[in-house]
Amino acid sequence: MDVRFNMFGQGNIDPFRTRTLMTNYTVRPVPLGTVTGGTITPQLSRGLIQTLTVNASFTLASPIDNESGFSQIIMTNGTAGSYTLTATTGYTIVGSGTYDGGASVVNHARITKNGSTSYIEFVQNA
Repeated sequence: MDVRFNMFGQGNIDPFRTRTLMTNYTVRPVPLGTVTGGTITPQLSRGLIQTLTVNASFTLASPIDNESGFSQIIMTNGTAGSYTLTATTGYTIVGSGTYDGGASVVNHARITKNGSTSYIEFVQNA
């Protein structure tokens, strides 16, 4: 997994070594681009925080990673709104949050894969 934490300008943390993160570190979000329909398949190993601009309704498939992992995808809706997100049956829904397809809404999808089970939790204003 390529985790890019910038610690005081010292570069990236080696993902194969244990580190204790204190304060003053940053996480660089990985931009996934703009969705204009179809199916988006998350790849958790791309980064801890990922961003997606939503300009159409779409389907969110289960992660393609073979290993367990976590990623938070920050989905920013376009100004037209009225978008829907359909999660495939490969997800177990966690919590009571839902995707809000309204104009300019920012949704946070927390996706966790543990073995063969994928979990998704929606959190607004996280």
